Order: sequence, then structure tokens, then C-alpha cells
Amino acid sequence: MNFGKFMKLRLAPEITIRRLSDASFQSVPLRHGVEGSSAIAGEYLVSALANEKYYLLFMVDNDCFPEVLSISLLDKSLKELDAAEVSGHLSRGSFSNLTLLSDNAVSFKFLGDQLIRLEIFSEPRFRIPFLCKPFGVWQKLALRTYFKITKLTR
Repeated sequence: MNFGKFMKLRLAPEITIRRLSDASFQSVPLRHGVEGSSAIAGEYLVSALANEKYYLLFMVDNDCFPEVLSISLLDKSLKELDAAEVSGHLSRGSFSNLTLLSDNAVSFKFLGDQLIRLEIFSEPRFRIPFLCKPFGVWQKLALRTYFKITKLTR
């Protein structure tokens, strides 16, 4: 495996989305107006980041009072490689304080003052589903992951 240094994450203004329908809570990512091939969770794009290998999209289900933050990691052809959701039971969230921590890690807030850290791996890593995920974080059921989410102390 290649665990070489990442090129620093940057904002990706070339990424936009097209909502599929009000009932589906899904969208199709676009790069410079060209659609990707797969739908991703979320209706409203709140932030898009990129490095030399991936796009990282943060989406919410409602623009005024979001309950779910959907996170999608896409390859350069806009194919979804990994996804996660952050939510709290009967809680409304607000995406804020997106901060670049390192070349491959960011932090942000969604539910209250809880700081969440997301680290992108240069290559997929083995993981055991249902283990080692913080409360309120759901990740796709798979034996490999491209990123790790942890909750930090306040």
C-alpha cells in the first residue's frame, strides 16, 4: 500500500449538485456542469473539498433545519467510494466551523458544540462493520473504508 503524503485538501468550487426529487433526498454530483454516474445522499451541498485523488462532499437533507449530515467521498470520475451520515435522534443540526487540520484531515461541527474529525486515508483500509464508530455516526456496510470519523472533546 502507498501511504504517501497527500496533496493538501482545498475547496472545490467546480463541484455542484442536481437534486433528483423532493422525495428521494438524493442528488447527483456535477463537476464543471458534467454529471457523475451515481446518486449520493443529501439534497443541499454545504461544502465540497478536493485533493489529487478524491472529492469530499458534505450534504444536508434540509436547507433550514437539517437533521442529517451526509458525507460522500468520490473519486475523480464522481463515483462514490465511501459514505457516512451524522445525525442525532430528534435533533436539528447546523454545519459549521469546517477547519483544515492537516493535508488529509478536517474538523467541523454539526450537532451542537460537538467537534467531529474526519481523516481521509490515501488507500482504503480494512474495518469491521459496526465497531469503532462514534454514537450518531453511520457508515456504509463494507469491509474497507476510505476515511475515519471521530468525535473530539469540546
